[in-house]
Amino acid sequence: MLPWPTGTAEEAAQIAFEAWPDTRGSNVDSEDKKIEKHLPIALKRWRKKLLPEGRPLQDQYGYIIQEKNIQAWYLTRDAFKEGLELNFKNQVSQSVQYMASQGWMETSEGRDTFKRVIPGGPAGGRYFKVLPHNIVSDLALDEILSQPILPNYGHDS
Repeated sequence: MLPWPTGTAEEAAQIAFEAWPDTRGSNVDSEDKKIEKHLPIALKRWRKKLLPEGRPLQDQYGYIIQEKNIQAWYLTRDAFKEGLELNFKNQVSQSVQYMASQGWMETSEGRDTFKRVIPGGPAGGRYFKVLPHNIVSDLALDEILSQPILPNYGHDS
């Protein structure tokens, strides 16, 4: 339709495509950067509402469980979404895939979640298993963010 030589449109598209990362400041997926930006905020939220294994969840976010030499946080779906400010299902899957690829969480059974039945937890035992120490270490965050603030249950008589 236009009096352009053959291949001109493809060449222009290639130039635009190659220049695009420079104009946005990075060639890294912006969604991944958003996750990294939200993780310190999420860790602050999550660490305040975790319980030891065996307590009923009620309005808490999940459980802290020591597994061998690592501490794992087993978060409910709502806690995971709220912490990372995820509003859509595809954002949850994308976040899980990125975090798992970084070693910041674990999944099982080919799903976004990790299955583990925890006494007091929801039926079905599906959680988002987050490894806070790995996040803190890799993102050079304050170590305190990987330490939960457990509720004080008082002394049993």
